[in-house]
Amino acid sequence: MCYKPSIKFSGISYILLFVAGFYANFFVLEKLVVPSDPEITVSNFVEFRSLFRQGILGFVVMLLFDISLVGSLYFVTHHVNKKVTIFASLLRLSHALVFTVALMSLFSIYRNTHPSLIMDEKQLQELVIAALANFNATWNIGLLLFGMHLLVLGYLCLKSHRIANGIGGILLLAASGYLLDGLAKLFLDSYKNYKETFEIVVLICGVLGELTFTIWLLFQGFWTNRFNRKYNWSGRTTEN
Repeated sequence: MCYKPSIKFSGISYILLFVAGFYANFFVLEKLVVPSDPEITVSNFVEFRSLFRQGILGFVVMLLFDISLVGSLYFVTHHVNKKVTIFASLLRLSHALVFTVALMSLFSIYRNTHPSLIMDEKQLQELVIAALANFNATWNIGLLLFGMHLLVLGYLCLKSHRIANGIGGILLLAASGYLLDGLAKLFLDSYKNYKETFEIVVLICGVLGELTFTIWLLFQGFWTNRFNRKYNWSGRTTEN
């Protein structure tokens, strides 16, 4: 895969990854899970089983596109430094593998909340809450690896003569958001008191960084040649 097709593929993959991930996390999981009430949470998983299944499918789709980006982004940045690019790829692949392990917890919940299974209500609640805690803890490790990936990717973009100025800096900003939140979850005892603040930081930094990079990838892949044919360096149209 050469440079131009890799840029196009990466841009499309990022868009589909965003759509699948946002739907699965914000429109499914966060609607079903009520952290303060295990009983309602379990009831939601049982009652809205079809929605939960769609959420899991969304996470699987997100994971597949995440893995595909391991390869396509390699061809976008390997001209800068192959060894560093391989390191960035391994970090993203590690993140994907860790998230695969995290997904097993959601599959476990889906299986154990099947209406045909007979289980003590209290036992089922404990099982579901434990599985959700394991999902979140494992995903947090994955997001730390993802933040490290963005850190290295940002460095590669800063060093690249092919990638627009500023993209690397914005990716470093996104990386700092993921790393700050992930480390706070691990080491800050009072994290729950500041959870919303950290989540807003991650959302703003992550969306700003990755969405900007995605827009650049799509523009560079699909419109830059057309744009360059239409406009000269002074910005005036070359068409009559």
